[in-house]
Amino acid sequence: MYNRGWIRIVEASISIIIVLSALFLLYQQTNPAQTGSLNSYGRQILEEAAHDESLRLAIVTNESTSQQQLDSFIRSRLVSRSLTFEARICELDDACGKSNYTAGEIYAVERVFAAAVSSDRPMLTPKKVRLFIWAVRDNTN
Repeated sequence: MYNRGWIRIVEASISIIIVLSALFLLYQQTNPAQTGSLNSYGRQILEEAAHDESLRLAIVTNESTSQQQLDSFIRSRLVSRSLTFEARICELDDACGKSNYTAGEIYAVERVFAAAVSSDRPMLTPKKVRLFIWAVRDNTN
């Protein structure tokens, strides 16, 4: 008689733990951009971009579509819709700042992109890609 009540309490506790765990995991997936991890997140995106040979070659050769290719590549890697970005392709010695002021915390990471030297390609100058990432603030009150 008493065992039946304890079993129901244990079952209810386990079901609550399962539901809370699922909610916690869902929250982590939709909000990966905690303030401390935006830098590492940006570095990871630029690392993936550097491994894409066609994108890397487009950036180094100054193709007219390189900025659009880079933007679409980064957009496809951003998993959270609460994040926005600006990517700039610059020369190595340029300051390469953000194009306009944005209030809030903005995280900037940069990576140098260079192409492999081969006999069929002239010497290509490396470029610097700087990525700015920030969370979009909801200003509706």
